[in-house]
Amino acid sequence: MGENIVQWHKPSQQHGMMTMEVLSYQSKLRRIHPTIKVIFTLVMLVLVIGSKQLTVSGLVLVSVLLFMTLYHKLPYQKIRTLFTAPLTFILMSTIGLLIAISTSSQPNALRIGAFYLSINHPSQEQALNLAMVSISSVALLLHYAISTPIGDVIFSLKQLHVPKVVIEIMYFIYRYIITLSIQLDHLQRSSKSRLGFINQKRTLRSSLWIASQLFRQSLKLSLESFDAMESRMYQGELNFIERSFEVKHHVITHVLLVLLVWVVHYLGGV
Repeated sequence: MGENIVQWHKPSQQHGMMTMEVLSYQSKLRRIHPTIKVIFTLVMLVLVIGSKQLTVSGLVLVSVLLFMTLYHKLPYQKIRTLFTAPLTFILMSTIGLLIAISTSSQPNALRIGAFYLSINHPSQEQALNLAMVSISSVALLLHYAISTPIGDVIFSLKQLHVPKVVIEIMYFIYRYIITLSIQLDHLQRSSKSRLGFINQKRTLRSSLWIASQLFRQSLKLSLESFDAMESRMYQGELNFIERSFEVKHHVITHVLLVLLVWVVHYLGGV
C-alpha cells in the first residue's frame, strides 16, 4: 500500500528556491562583492542573447555546468533539480517553433484544411538556437542565485540605484513564495499520512482540499505578516542590514579578462 502512495504522489523534500538559498549561503563566492557578480551576469546575458550563436550559448552552458560541478561541488541530483523546471518549460515552448505552417504544399507535410504542417531545416535551426540561448541564460541566472544570498542581491540592487519600491516588492514576493512552499509541503505531508493519495479519486479530493487550505492560509499569513511588520515600527520602507565586502583585485582582473574575451568574440562575429 505504501508503494501505491509514493507512486501516486511524492511531495518534494525541499523547495527549489529554498535549495538555492541554502546553496548561496554555503557558496565560496559569497564573499565576492555582489555588484561585481550582478554586473558580470548581466553582461554575459547581453552577450548570449545578443549574439544568438549556438557556439556561444553552448560554451556558456558548459562553463556554468562545469563551474557548478567542480567549484561548487554540486552533485548531479541537485543540478538536475535546479534545471528540471526551466528545461521543461523551455522545451515545451520551442516545440511550436519546430512546426512550420504554410499555405502551399510542402514535401512530407501534414495537411490540415488549407494549411500544411511540416518540420524543415530553418525551423529546426531556429528552435535549437532559441532553446540554447534560453537554457544558457537560465544557467547564468541559476549560478548567480546559488552564489549570492538574497541580502547581497538587495545590496547590489541598491548600489545600482534600483527604485526602492521594486526592491521591496521583489523581496516580499521572494519571501512569500518560500513561506507558501513550506505550508504546501506541510499540507502534502498531512494528506499523505491520511492516505490521501492512494488512488486517483482520493488524489483529486486531496488536491482540492490542499488548494483551498493553501488559499486560506495565504490570506491569514499575509495579515499576520503585516501585523508583525507594524509591531516593528514599519512605516512603508524596509531596512536591510548591510555587511562589508572585500574587493579582491585578482577577482576583478579575471572578471574583466573574461568580459574582454567575450566582447572581442562578439564584435568579431557581428
